[in-house]
Amino acid sequence: ASDLDVGTMLTYTWEQMNNQVSTQPPVSTSTGGPNFRALLPSTSPSRYLPNLNAVVANSNPTWEVLSSVGRTFNFRVTVRDNNASAGCTAESNMTVTVNAASGPFLVNQPNTNVSWQAGSVQTVTWAVAGTNLSPVSCTAVDILLSVDGGFNYPHTLLSATPNDGSQTVTLPVIPATSTARIMVRANGNIFYDISNSNFTITAAPTPPTLAAKMVLEGPYDTGSGLMSDDLRSGGLIPLTEPYTTAGWVQVNGGGETTTAPVLAVTGDNAIVDWVRVELRSSANSGLVVATRQALLQRDGDIVATDGVSPITFNVAGGNYYVAFRHRNHLGFMTAATVALTGGTVALDMRSLGAATYGGADARKSLGSVLGSWAGNVLADDRLLYTGQSNDRDPILVAIGGTIPTNTIAGYRQEDINLDGLVKYTGLDNDRDAILVNIGGAVPTNSRLEQLP
Repeated sequence: ASDLDVGTMLTYTWEQMNNQVSTQPPVSTSTGGPNFRALLPSTSPSRYLPNLNAVVANSNPTWEVLSSVGRTFNFRVTVRDNNASAGCTAESNMTVTVNAASGPFLVNQPNTNVSWQAGSVQTVTWAVAGTNLSPVSCTAVDILLSVDGGFNYPHTLLSATPNDGSQTVTLPVIPATSTARIMVRANGNIFYDISNSNFTITAAPTPPTLAAKMVLEGPYDTGSGLMSDDLRSGGLIPLTEPYTTAGWVQVNGGGETTTAPVLAVTGDNAIVDWVRVELRSSANSGLVVATRQALLQRDGDIVATDGVSPITFNVAGGNYYVAFRHRNHLGFMTAATVALTGGTVALDMRSLGAATYGGADARKSLGSVLGSWAGNVLADDRLLYTGQSNDRDPILVAIGGTIPTNTIAGYRQEDINLDGLVKYTGLDNDRDAILVNIGGAVPTNSRLEQLP
């Protein structure tokens, strides 16, 4: 509820309005009369029936009794503004219909003092008990986590997930606790259940931290051994990573943001662009288990959004393949898994000694270092100069489509050399690199990205 008067304190009273004669104290088999006592006004607009303290303690209050038979409950909520000069109230009625053939709706797992690790994937199960069918027709539930013994539920693990009795959830990375509980509640209805007892969540292991280096061909200068920061100096690099809005699938990552002071840094540590680093399963190198969008410096360092720190992933430490991607360069991946446990791991992917999946074709030789192949305008799995879905035509389209000497400035996918200017012809154009990288002589050739 709300009140236009400033400074008033709203209180709420939920009361059952069935006044038929019935057995008292109330019993679960009553088909009429009151089953729930009135309570003093509260500042909370919600009331659990029975009270949440009793549910947490697995006790049955004498004067708050759930029905085990089909019947109708009538409730009224009264809101008071408690204005000492001219108090006002407002009321609203609601009807609760109990279906004897549905329920009980119960959490089955976790229901004992199990131990789960923060950040881990676990299975929550519950008895649907016909609540997904007519007349209840509750097709979805929410799964919530409490860390204070079941009184508050600050963590939503799943929202509007199917009411099918079993779902896998990923626990948040939170401090250890011995007073965790799970609530499964109807989405769009009022019934719920919680774990019968507290369970334990142990602390997550130290997350993988990576101090990596890479080079992008487009902005790289072999003379200085540095990449240009033209996008940064032109004020073109966005504060929020560009991959999510471009449709790149995120796993335990995405939405990273940086700040203007980070992009104001000059010199070797100036930012070149956003890059993307993926951790992939040791059992299946095609399965991405974590993503992190990070910042690439001129000297090749990949840093977190603060512009200084190594990058950290929101998964448990372990052995992972590591893939390096950019929005208009071909990606590449380590040939073997990397042990990301026990502190920060250094990984220099500029080095000739850093083996990659797919062998020598995965990266391009740029003098003394190896870097990502430039020219993947369509951000797919190959470089094409001609034919369907080629990478050259979008450059011409970007500058207008008819006059090849036109240019267009901005933070754009077609800007292969990352100088902030899309050019189709002339010095430092973005087209020639594609032809060179597919071989330079046969325009129908292609170059495949070396990622599974």
